[in-house]
Amino acid sequence: MKNLYLKKILSYGIVIVIFYFVFKTLFEKWESVKFYELDFNYYFIVLSAIFFLSSGIVMPVIWRSIAITLMPSANVSKFTFIKAFAYSLITRYVPGKIWQYAGQAYMVSNKGIPMQTIMASVAYDMILSTISACFFSILLIVITMPFDIGFRYYLITLIAILVGGFVIWRQGFFRLINFILVRMQKPPIPSSLLLKTNNVAYFLIYYCGAYLLSGAGFFFMAKAIADVDFNLLFNYIGIYVFATAMGTLAIILPAGLGLQESLIVVLLRSYLPVSIATIISLLARVWSIFLGIVLFCIIWLISQLKYFKD
Repeated sequence: MKNLYLKKILSYGIVIVIFYFVFKTLFEKWESVKFYELDFNYYFIVLSAIFFLSSGIVMPVIWRSIAITLMPSANVSKFTFIKAFAYSLITRYVPGKIWQYAGQAYMVSNKGIPMQTIMASVAYDMILSTISACFFSILLIVITMPFDIGFRYYLITLIAILVGGFVIWRQGFFRLINFILVRMQKPPIPSSLLLKTNNVAYFLIYYCGAYLLSGAGFFFMAKAIADVDFNLLFNYIGIYVFATAMGTLAIILPAGLGLQESLIVVLLRSYLPVSIATIISLLARVWSIFLGIVLFCIIWLISQLKYFKD
């Protein structure tokens, strides 16, 4: 009984710490935004929320597909993975890069899937999503930014060769993942859990779809406060996904705080005044934190229904 109480106290303590950092970040960013006089178009705000939340559902569904590919006999619902993702998402703002992924692994650890397989699926999710974001965003930026046409096609060809080579070179991909895991002081993935080449290609494409949704969410958020042409949709998607990917790679920055906003401002300068680009970059952070909390609450409420009990 004593151990049970200690476990509950520890759980509540962790939740309090997580929400402290979430709301601390939210209030700090809001302090930077609230002094501007903003005129919101609520139609585009709703569209932005729909796209962002859709991305937050698609991402864990892809993660589940990876886990099922590694262990076809696993019988775990999509909702279990969505719940684990939604609950872990807000831990991004706790200092350190491991909390979100550790939370995801912990929340599906008692569902009949071996921990080694779970950790492998989380590692694949982390690395494939980041690689997909990098290639996808760079491709969009190359296509949409005002480069010389000949130079643009050279870059597109180079990106296609790099992506194709990465997918085809199965052993190289496997070594890359284990190299990253060892550097993060995580156990390497055994060769028995190596994904096939076609699976890697499929998952990279799936993640591109998820980032397309979140990027569209960013575009409509920007359009809600600024006069942004619909023709620039893919420009904004590329900018947001690239900034997000670079923020993920910045190990010392929780959720890429600071770096993501700076990159958005630098890249948006080609389309908007710096002052407006700065507002959009700060508001994007506030909006993503707020929607992360909304997703958490929605999933928690749904999980209370008997039909959705794990």
